[in-house]
Amino acid sequence: MSTPPPPGSQAPRADTLPPELDDAIPMLTEIVALPSTAPATPEPEPADAWADVDWTTLEQRIHERVTSRLVHHTQELLEPRLQQVLGSAVERAAAVLAAELQAHIAQLALEIVGEAIADEVARLRDELGAAGRSL
Repeated sequence: MSTPPPPGSQAPRADTLPPELDDAIPMLTEIVALPSTAPATPEPEPADAWADVDWTTLEQRIHERVTSRLVHHTQELLEPRLQQVLGSAVERAAAVLAAELQAHIAQLALEIVGEAIADEVARLRDELGAAGRSL
């Protein structure tokens, strides 16, 4: 027991089709040519085609390509990180260098002032000593 199709879902009968559509429907006895959608299969290579390959040259070319790509990719990945690391390392080194320079400059200033005071005291002593002898 099959259920009847819903109204309006039945295909139109062949005797009710207009003549221009009737010719577009192939008969069961006609051969219909369909466009080929399957990709063409490549012809298999002869087994001796690989015998002519210069494996050393091929290996060298592959090695050069892989190395070149690896170096390029590594540079792209590492350069920003290296700049960041080097930037902070340079900042730390500059801060240490600045602190050391400040300490050396302060030490030099103390030594210069100390020498100037010692020279002035020696000059005053010489003046007072000369004035005391001349009295």
